[in-house]
Amino acid sequence: VGYSTGGAGTGTFKSGAQTTIDATQINIGTGTNATGTFELGAGTVKAQTITLGSGGNFIFTGGRLSVGTFNGTLNQDGGVLAPDSSLGISTINGNYNLASAGILEFDLNGTAAGTLYDRLAIKGLTQLNADSGLGGWLDIRLGYAANPGDTFLIVENDMADPVAGYFRGLGEGSYFSEIFGGSEYTFQISYMGGTGNDVTLTAVNRPLHAVPEPETWVMLLAGLGLLSFIARCRKNNT
Repeated sequence: VGYSTGGAGTGTFKSGAQTTIDATQINIGTGTNATGTFELGAGTVKAQTITLGSGGNFIFTGGRLSVGTFNGTLNQDGGVLAPDSSLGISTINGNYNLASAGILEFDLNGTAAGTLYDRLAIKGLTQLNADSGLGGWLDIRLGYAANPGDTFLIVENDMADPVAGYFRGLGEGSYFSEIFGGSEYTFQISYMGGTGNDVTLTAVNRPLHAVPEPETWVMLLAGLGLLSFIARCRKNNT
């Protein structure tokens, strides 16, 4: 988009709801005197490599993006960024800024990064609340029965600085649950995992929605029956 080897070159591509792109290489504003804009607001884009040149602009407000290597800063104002294990470990050679309308999606099908579960490696700064809102969304798609202690390094922050911000509703050490095969699996998130500043998930033996023991149900039902009896007595005495 907007490629030039000498004279000025400009170009704009805007995706639609029916857009589906599966590419090896997408260049935006690369070359001498070139400017180009790629607007992803709907549809699906999957690419081995996307390169932003000095005159390139990638606008990500909707749709779905899977990329093996993104050369440049990626600003995600909306849509779904889905690191795809079929592309290996997804890498951003630049900063990553996730706004509160954006979704970062990971498939967990085992404990091998880049093959059984998705990972996003960021070579620049990592911001999960780029618009100072409630934080971007984390979407986990669980595809296997996770064992307690299984750990997933989902965001590899290669800089020495900490990850800025949190995913929506998921502060440091928060728990959340996912369903697979009709069973609930609980995970704990940390933004200080890996080498101390990566985002990790760890499966834990801690159900978030405990099922009452049979004795508890009996006591609960008995209590409800007693309350009903008292209510009837009060009604008869009035």
